[in-house]
Amino acid sequence: MGPLRIAAAAAISGTLILAGGTPAFADDISPTVVDSGITAGLIGVQPTITSTVSDDVAVVRVEIWSGRIRLAGTPDGTWTTVTLRPYLAGLRGPMVDLTVKAFDAAGNVGTSTTSVFLDQDLPTATFSPKLGSALRGKATITLSGVSGDVTSATLIERDTKRELGRFAGTSPTLVWDTAGQADYPVIMLTDQAGNEQGFHTVYHVDNEAPVIGGLRWDRTWGSGTLQVPSGRAGGSGRFEASISDETSIRRTEFWVDGKLVSTTGQWNSGSLNRAAAVEVKAWDLAGNTASRKYSIVVDNTGPSIKSVAPANGKLIRGSKLTSTVTATDPSGLLQAQLSGAGVDRSAPFSSTIAAGKDGKRTLTWTVWDRAGNPTVVRRTVIVDNTKASLKVTKAPKNKAKVKGTVKITASASDKNGVARVELLVNGKVVAVDKKAAYKFSVNTKKYGKKIKIQLRAYDKTGNVTTTSTRTWYRK
Repeated sequence: MGPLRIAAAAAISGTLILAGGTPAFADDISPTVVDSGITAGLIGVQPTITSTVSDDVAVVRVEIWSGRIRLAGTPDGTWTTVTLRPYLAGLRGPMVDLTVKAFDAAGNVGTSTTSVFLDQDLPTATFSPKLGSALRGKATITLSGVSGDVTSATLIERDTKRELGRFAGTSPTLVWDTAGQADYPVIMLTDQAGNEQGFHTVYHVDNEAPVIGGLRWDRTWGSGTLQVPSGRAGGSGRFEASISDETSIRRTEFWVDGKLVSTTGQWNSGSLNRAAAVEVKAWDLAGNTASRKYSIVVDNTGPSIKSVAPANGKLIRGSKLTSTVTATDPSGLLQAQLSGAGVDRSAPFSSTIAAGKDGKRTLTWTVWDRAGNPTVVRRTVIVDNTKASLKVTKAPKNKAKVKGTVKITASASDKNGVARVELLVNGKVVAVDKKAAYKFSVNTKKYGKKIKIQLRAYDKTGNVTTTSTRTWYRK
């Protein structure tokens, strides 16, 4: 090279150094996948893959692909070891290629491809006790119908993921001590490909016995039921026991005087009055049991009637008839009803009905105690709204002139009897006669010149008949 060309080259070189300060650098070396973390052979649908990568500068991103499908990847950063969990269920197997790709900042890519056999079938099994059961004490859990490639089965706590035990044996079994344990553990199955499937057992831990509270008797009464006072029963009906439990009650038994009488609470108490011993037994879904005893009085007798008014044979007048009844009962009084009237629920009981036509009228009262037992009582009364017949048989006529003492006689009759006949002088009762024939004397000297005479008859019911007024003139 001549002196001129050498000088020119030196000038250019100096210009480049002065302009750049540092020589320009081009990164054309691809990253290396040192270890893909994928072993040829069987693989599950969501494997855990840990890959090791390197680069002369830095690996900024790592991805896992199958053909044109990106399965997983890291965010941008600086990576040497990467753990990813690609989801492979959407791939078409069973043979698939998995490629780990490592990227540097210059866009160079290093790859490693492994062919694997994809197992897309998750492990499964059937459980006993069935899912959702209540368990107590040392509970035995057995697996059946277990997938043939299952390598492990564990019971884990749902929230903490703490292992509670492992199933073992040809019919995998685990004895789980439920004391102090939480509800709803998970059974985790793992197969040869690493597939895992967790089953939420919904097992409820219940080591507490049922709590039995009060007992009541609901008597069948008409088309419904009557709640009988505490400690008493009667007729046919149903025991209702208050029972609480962490889970629910599987079975209830009702025993009376040492004999099992019902598992539903239905019972016929018979017809006798007596004291009875009742025992309630309860079992919950986990098998815990409890019992409680009660003393009851069986009451199959209606109230004792103390009085009914009107009395039997009583004469009644008027368009309305009022009747009352009083009673007592050890179970208490519930209500009473007079036939033809509404129900009265407040003692002493009273009702008013139409009297009806003259003649005998039967009043029928039904009184119930609070155990639902009735007592029926009847009274017959006589309705009488007909006045007595009254006639003056002997007396001076109207407008007669009289002096001294004047005699009056009268006749009166009534089908239910005449109570009395009264003599009225000038509107005032001056004499009463209660025996037939009815006789009166009037001393005219006691009265003024004008004397008004009238007779009035009462029958035994109280109906009143009055004669027309006669006016006399004293001489």
